[in-house]
Amino acid sequence: MKARLTLATILLCLSGIAEAQTQPASALGGRNKPGFVYDSARKKFVLFGGFGKRGEGIKGDTWEWSGQQWACVNTSGPGPRGAMGMAYDTKHKRTILFGGFGTTQLGDTWEWDGKHWVEIQTSGPSARGGIPSLAYDTHRKKTVLFGGWDASGPVADIWEWDGKRWLQVK
Repeated sequence: MKARLTLATILLCLSGIAEAQTQPASALGGRNKPGFVYDSARKKFVLFGGFGKRGEGIKGDTWEWSGQQWACVNTSGPGPRGAMGMAYDTKHKRTILFGGFGTTQLGDTWEWDGKHWVEIQTSGPSARGGIPSLAYDTHRKKTVLFGGWDASGPVADIWEWDGKRWLQVK
């Protein structure tokens, strides 16, 4: 049986009431290069954005997978984008999102606490799409960013996020 994304589900998601509305995976629609991480404190997978199928545009919604169902949990926060870097910071219990590609390459930093996205105003890595790699270093308790693609081409720099600011390492 093929599940369909109904107008009621879309309206609930857009109105922010969708927290209790669960959907099968097909409700997400096809997506290319979304952000996807595991939130170990809440024991849920977090998916953000991505490029939709032809004609569907770029997504800017947040979904969570409980292990049984998908739920659209937020439609405000970072602008629509795909090819961003995402990692889960276990020390601060936040999902970190950096950059990506919307209508241009992006260089913003966002944190997701499980309910709200907050943009962190900070200087740091150049705007980049092309999926900059983000990973959390549990030993040093820092999120590490490597590479991506900026306006000049492939990037090979390394940055660390300590929960407050970016510091270039190499």
